[in-house]
Amino acid sequence: LGKLGYETLFFNGGNPWIKQKFNIPQGFRIQYHAINRAEELTDDFLSAIQETNKKFFAYLHYMDAHVPYHQNRDTLMFTTSKNDDFVPGNITYSKVEQSMRSGKLTAQAKEYLEALYDGQVRYVDMNIHRVMNFLKEQGLLDKTLIIITSDHGEEFWDHGNFEHGHSLYNELLKVPLIITGKNLAHKKIDDTVRLIDIAPTIVELAGQATTSYDFSGKSLMGLMEGKKEEEQRPVFAMGTFYNKEKFCYIDSRNLKVTLNTGVQTGKLNRLLPGNQGKPEKEFYNLDVDPLEKASVLKDSEKLELEKKLEAQMRLPKKFDKKEVSIDPELEDKLRTLGYLQ
Repeated sequence: LGKLGYETLFFNGGNPWIKQKFNIPQGFRIQYHAINRAEELTDDFLSAIQETNKKFFAYLHYMDAHVPYHQNRDTLMFTTSKNDDFVPGNITYSKVEQSMRSGKLTAQAKEYLEALYDGQVRYVDMNIHRVMNFLKEQGLLDKTLIIITSDHGEEFWDHGNFEHGHSLYNELLKVPLIITGKNLAHKKIDDTVRLIDIAPTIVELAGQATTSYDFSGKSLMGLMEGKKEEEQRPVFAMGTFYNKEKFCYIDSRNLKVTLNTGVQTGKLNRLLPGNQGKPEKEFYNLDVDPLEKASVLKDSEKLELEKKLEAQMRLPKKFDKKEVSIDPELEDKLRTLGYLQ
């Protein structure tokens, strides 16, 4: 998009993993990196837009719906209770883990943590509302495509764990995707789509042929225009952060297989109840069991899913792994967010 004349802006609300050191914001001309609350990140975006007279592509990465759940005006919107063990702005996975291990994590504490999360989501929502209002006031809303999504969901003991990075269940994989623009019809699409489909969608909406790029995903334009696809989009996911590596595949019938491997190379260890006693392979029919509680499928269906998953796992990687040194300051930030112990 930069080569097409767009101003490209990257706003990082405090995730150390998506800094320049890890090459995530490559291609963006202007980059904002700070540990900011949603309100400050939104302020930065609104200021930057007022300073440019070019068409723009901006990526805003809000981090507020993530531990340590910094205090803001909506923090306690969904609860009137208080818990002295967990203070907003000072909540870490390690503290929750310790409480779980000791058996001291009460039902009230779990409800309180989930309410804090809901407050953070509300806070981000209100800042997205600010962005929409500003674009409308500036006469830009009808000229702007807005995509709202998430890189992952959050688990609140759905399968015995808290936070994310340790499994590939629906509560972590199934995230919102909202695409809005002046010429887009108001509709809900029930077809399964993937985050990898977003990039080719943006390119096509910018008037470019997606065949010019080596995309793994497929543009959503056809679905948004009401066209029926001949083939469903299979879902493949991997890359857990903690414990042993996992892979999963979801087919066009919404049948899912998850492979729990014995490989823990490069992974952090979190031996919580939700990580224990899992079979090597889990099978679910997400249409009838969206909460993934009953691992029951026909043997023929299991075999078919296993073959499809194996084929995905054999695909060559698009990028080579590179080692990156982490300085003490970055290490401290990663530990604050619960990524390091």
